[in-house]
Amino acid sequence: MFSPPITGNIELDAFLYDLYLGGAGGDTAPITAVLANSASAIGYKSKYIHIKYADDNVGTNLDNIPANKYFFGIFNSDSATESTNPADYTWFEVSDGFGSAKQFWYVSTGGRQLDYYIGTAGPTALYVYDTGGPIDLDVVTSVGNLSARVAYATSTLASLASSPSILTTIGNTSVPPINSWSGQETWSSTPEVGGIGTSLFRTDGLYNSTTDLTSWNAPYLSSIKVGSLSAISADLGVVNAGKINAGNTTNGVIIDADNKTIKVYNNGVLRVQIGDLNA
Repeated sequence: MFSPPITGNIELDAFLYDLYLGGAGGDTAPITAVLANSASAIGYKSKYIHIKYADDNVGTNLDNIPANKYFFGIFNSDSATESTNPADYTWFEVSDGFGSAKQFWYVSTGGRQLDYYIGTAGPTALYVYDTGGPIDLDVVTSVGNLSARVAYATSTLASLASSPSILTTIGNTSVPPINSWSGQETWSSTPEVGGIGTSLFRTDGLYNSTTDLTSWNAPYLSSIKVGSLSAISADLGVVNAGKINAGNTTNGVIIDADNKTIKVYNNGVLRVQIGDLNA
């Protein structure tokens, strides 16, 4: 199955990932910054992430090395063997290309969550660059005695308090206490599916195995749950894979990027088909 497209809009990315699961879901910064609040942070269903680079958004001249490429592709898979089929990847353009110095930097924070960044250096000391092999999302990125952690909480509030800016807990499985940032929020290591009108907040942590302490940054909004996409507006950019369903095969329009077709149904009858007429 294709990974959901990453649009850069936090609310829309959360909605698309929720659909994907079938649910309702630089200079190096100081180490104290823990993790950047990256809009590219997203959870994945399968164990491995494969990264490839290409000249265009269909995967021409597929490569494991980003030098002088203009696009990178992401494929979420249960297999550690990387796919060499460009059609398996969701492609994203890099402004001005990779050139000779830019890299794909990433950090795996647990719970099959991945933050990534394109640049000459990672946003923090925990980010590592893609070396051409599969990324195991079940392995938390660590540097020396430091490793990344993440916690989530839902709230009916639109924002949480910014103080304390740093909160410390004991151990590598601990999470912030209830109501740490004045939202009556309960923290856990995995994202909770909230009801309509709830917000999902995220806090990024840094565990030090020497001190056995986790330092948590003040939380930020990770996603919101809305009743329909009409509640938000977003620039989708280029969607290279998947389907957009406006209705169903009884009455509706189905845009199928995989088979490159647009189909219009009325009273259960296919009335119009544009694109591949054999699909």
